[in-house]
Amino acid sequence: MYVHGRPTDGHGGAFRNIVPSSDYLYAAKTTSEETAHVKGLVVIGLDGVLGAKLPFHLSGGHTDFLSRTYLQTFIQYLMHPKTPWYTAFWTGSMTRDEALKTLRMLKHRFVGVWSKEDCRSGYHGGELTVKDLQVLWDELLEEQGWLWNQTNTLVITDRPEYSRAQPKNFCLAPSFHYKMSISFDDDQYLLMLIAVLDELNSQSNFSQYIDATGWDKEEFWYGIKPFQMQLRDQTVHNAIKICTKNHIAVKASGGN
Repeated sequence: MYVHGRPTDGHGGAFRNIVPSSDYLYAAKTTSEETAHVKGLVVIGLDGVLGAKLPFHLSGGHTDFLSRTYLQTFIQYLMHPKTPWYTAFWTGSMTRDEALKTLRMLKHRFVGVWSKEDCRSGYHGGELTVKDLQVLWDELLEEQGWLWNQTNTLVITDRPEYSRAQPKNFCLAPSFHYKMSISFDDDQYLLMLIAVLDELNSQSNFSQYIDATGWDKEEFWYGIKPFQMQLRDQTVHNAIKICTKNHIAVKASGGN
């Protein structure tokens, strides 16, 4: 299944000031309750989250993708037979063929890719910097009969401006690129994300719970206050426990 973007503002695709609907904001305030594991949809940005495209002069003239640290461990978690998660991806820089080549290791519960061909253009020909989840939800309902909404969808991106239509369903990722300000070995984001997903899939309202935990805020992932650093250390510890329980190898190796 491939997701094809379409205008969501009713004005022929012209970009306007997109804000959350009143219905969305009302539903996002409904207190989340702990429940049995739900069938969750996680939508992951390829660019800057799972890895980064290498510049042409560093890739030997080929389309090459630099994998983020702990990517193999994260993918094994998503593909685990007991995972409740279904996965979709988007990329603004790769064509569909390039994205599918990058995602060739994914076979389990992979429901779609939103690629460069599917991006809309604004008045000046540029990609619109809002990812409207209603487009994705409508397409998946029409093509596969699955009802996804703000109660069971998580989006992972390094671009906070993408989230303006449904801001409480986005989890902010520290941006990954081939020139990192920290060493690759110190980048534990994908490992922490395993613990985040494991905690979230027992909640009845993802949007409210994400807002309450602060996963949509930079402070959770970047903060340098002692309690913020301790919280991230605990998140890493929880992720390792989850991997051990599910016999998932914790490997920090990245690369291309």
